[in-house]
Amino acid sequence: MQSAKLDDAEFARLIRVAPLIAIDIILRDPSRRILLAQRIDEPAKNYFFVPGGRIFKNETIKVAFERIASTEVGICLPFEAALLFGVYEHFYSTNRFGDASYGTHYIVLAYEANVAGDTKVKLGGSQSAYEWVAESVVLTEPCVHDYVKAYFKD
Repeated sequence: MQSAKLDDAEFARLIRVAPLIAIDIILRDPSRRILLAQRIDEPAKNYFFVPGGRIFKNETIKVAFERIASTEVGICLPFEAALLFGVYEHFYSTNRFGDASYGTHYIVLAYEANVAGDTKVKLGGSQSAYEWVAESVVLTEPCVHDYVKAYFKD
């Protein structure tokens, strides 16, 4: 089955009526730093977040994971290299269309994977900057979104 990406009208309707199923990828370098990228779209606009994205209709988790790693940060990362970190819910009052009448609800499958120290990052179109950050910094930086911080709290 072919995976299907929705046009903007269909996507806006989906956000209004249902939760989105998404994958977040916690990437760690050999120093155990975490890759964070600054979002340019709502929800979580201008916050630093781990790479992530939604799963398309008819797309397996494996294919979605590998697509997200490739398109969001330009890393070829096999799904088998990742471990499930946990399942989370993210609720936002905003949406990518700027319509104040509805928010965005994600069910997030968070995965963790290690990458080599010389891994090159190439951001996709939804981020403006990236940093490799120590976990202690993730927890204290106000520009890191609280949903990212939740991944590292006891």
